[in-house]
Amino acid sequence: MHSPSARLGHFPITLFASVMGLSGLALAWKQAARLLAFKPDIHLLFAVLAGLVFIVLAGVYLLKLLRHRAQ
Repeated sequence: MHSPSARLGHFPITLFASVMGLSGLALAWKQAARLLAFKPDIHLLFAVLAGLVFIVLAGVYLLKLLRHRAQ
């Protein structure tokens, strides 16, 4: 079984794609709300979620940089 520190060294960069997906979903909901003339601001929820995921992933990658520079 791998220790949490060993797993951090193999944390995939591809998880940043989830931020792009959430951002795209926020933009799609914003456009849909405009085209379908409804007011729910669900796109703001997705935008905030994308920002939070980005902050968490950036923090994990900063930690990876500090602890596993070679990887």
